[in-house]
Amino acid sequence: MARRTALFVALLSTGIFARAAEAQDVFYRSWRWVKETSAARAAGLGGAMTAVPDDASGAESNPAALTTLVKSELLGNVLNRRNGTTTEGDALRARTGMGFVGLGGRLSSHWAVGVYVVEPQAVRIESATSLMREGSTGTGRVEGTLTEAGASAAWRPVSRLHVGVRLAATRLTLDGSYRLQPASGSSVLEVETAGGATSLTAGIGILYEASPRVRLGLARLGGARFEIPRTARLNGLPEQALDGDGPSVVREPSVVSAGVALLAGTRLLLTGQLDYVRYGEIQTPFASLAPGGSLPRFAVFAWEPRVGIELSLPFSSMSIQLRAGLSGRSSAGAERSGAADAAPVPTAPPVPPLAPAPIRTALQEITAALPETPRGKETGSLRGAVGGSLVTAKGLRLDLAVRFGAEGASVLAGTAIRF
Repeated sequence: MARRTALFVALLSTGIFARAAEAQDVFYRSWRWVKETSAARAAGLGGAMTAVPDDASGAESNPAALTTLVKSELLGNVLNRRNGTTTEGDALRARTGMGFVGLGGRLSSHWAVGVYVVEPQAVRIESATSLMREGSTGTGRVEGTLTEAGASAAWRPVSRLHVGVRLAATRLTLDGSYRLQPASGSSVLEVETAGGATSLTAGIGILYEASPRVRLGLARLGGARFEIPRTARLNGLPEQALDGDGPSVVREPSVVSAGVALLAGTRLLLTGQLDYVRYGEIQTPFASLAPGGSLPRFAVFAWEPRVGIELSLPFSSMSIQLRAGLSGRSSAGAERSGAADAAPVPTAPPVPPLAPAPIRTALQEITAALPETPRGKETGSLRGAVGGSLVTAKGLRLDLAVRFGAEGASVLAGTAIRF
């Protein structure tokens, strides 16, 4: 029992039960479901694209915008993520990969279609946490890539109203390991995962032209659900496997976005957006089930704002577009089922019960001792972006955007052509 109490303290110290917006396994502690905008123009506007017309990247952000395209558009860009550090102190390694590739065009005055491939999330995390209380060290790494391929269709039933639908196949691949090592002896906890899974999601969008200069947008994009193979073991305990080896559920939250775009003349575009992110849909991949119980879930949501501005400067044979944006990222507290005012975590072995207790696994005993935490919120963070485009008279556009702020910077570069 003393060993289990010490193990519990070590597990708690490494952050198994971390904040919402990330999976609660220590293995995933710096993995967040942050689907950053991967199209260069959209990134420069802070991702505030729900109400922006005449852009083929709307096939992903709001499919209803496809029927506002003046010409067919083919665009693509690469995305370079720079080194960074998470709030937990884990290292984010640099990576260069595909950002966004898409094609959209109108079939008639009432119909339009679009296809796209995007890599909204790709990260390599390396963690090393010293547990001074127990003289132990936790080290690990995780590489994850989220790739999404989708097709969208839009319909314009009346002159001012546009509606669209989107169907996407999202694939998540994870590869990593984590080991909690005491000051001496063999490792206490080992977690490994390797594999991939694909999930189908759907989305719907609406774009309304309130006036020649004002557009209102609304989009609901579903979250994907994956089952990734995972093994987790405690050394030195009778239970060699934690709740049995097998797939762990990793789920992406769905998002509802509402936005407005204001065309201030022919040169200035102002856009704003508010995202309702349903983090409560995330399931913990490292959950211990009591008999007849259910998987713990995050019981939180988040409001995340985005704003952007774009200035167009026309010249005789080309034009230059300058843009900037801000996006807010929420960090919400987790809520476990049960009373919110439970007793603090015990630091000594509990008194044996008078009556025989049900047989439980080691992890179930650990989680049973955790205090219940009420739903709460923590301070979020802001992420800024700047960008620009060079547009030629023949319909060729060269895009560049830089994101900076929380957890490192990224650079997006690409091109688009209209025909």
